[in-house]
Amino acid sequence: STIAPLVSQTGTLLSDLAGATASFVGNALIVLVIGFYVLLNFERIRDWLIAAAPAPYQADARALLGGTGVILQAFLRGQLILGLVVGVAMALTMTILGVRFALGIGLIAGVLEFIPIFGALVTAIISVLVALFQGSNRLGLTPFGFALVVAGASILIQQIENNVLVPRIIGRSLDLNPLVVILALLAAGSLAGVVGLLLAAPAVATLKLAFSYLYWKTVGVQPAIAQ
Repeated sequence: STIAPLVSQTGTLLSDLAGATASFVGNALIVLVIGFYVLLNFERIRDWLIAAAPAPYQADARALLGGTGVILQAFLRGQLILGLVVGVAMALTMTILGVRFALGIGLIAGVLEFIPIFGALVTAIISVLVALFQGSNRLGLTPFGFALVVAGASILIQQIENNVLVPRIIGRSLDLNPLVVILALLAAGSLAGVVGLLLAAPAVATLKLAFSYLYWKTVGVQPAIAQ
């Protein structure tokens, strides 16, 4: 009578998690397919957007599109650096704790860093399961106790990543203040969920570019991006 409700709740939780994961994977595949076709036709789309602007402003449109491309490239570089740092940190931590397949876990952590929330969650689950079923450990703990230690280490790395690494690495890549990145992530996560978390930083950097450009054009100074 005590275990039955727990088993039922666990089943419901796993079912909800599976449904959310399937939904996320489906949306991610749609985004990838759309992104693929956008890349194939990028030159044509760019030319169409420039041609849609009035003739006196076509140079401005070309400059803004070029600046947006630079922002996206910087964001991608920042994500790659973040994935590398998190992957190395995870591999070193699991090695120190004595978790098997530490290098593989670090590789998974680095690759899944491109998927907000779900990536870190999947990495933590894999680490805990490996710790739970590997048998003996160098700390001399029971499998359950060792799994709890690994879970705590994974949560600690995730907190350092979210509150220190993401604002600094992504903020520096996009020339944004770390506080601005944190606020953007909080707002975008509340409004648009996982997609908002992924696109918050480049969206804010793009808005900064657009408003800066409008300001310099308004005061009659040639914007730096167009020089």
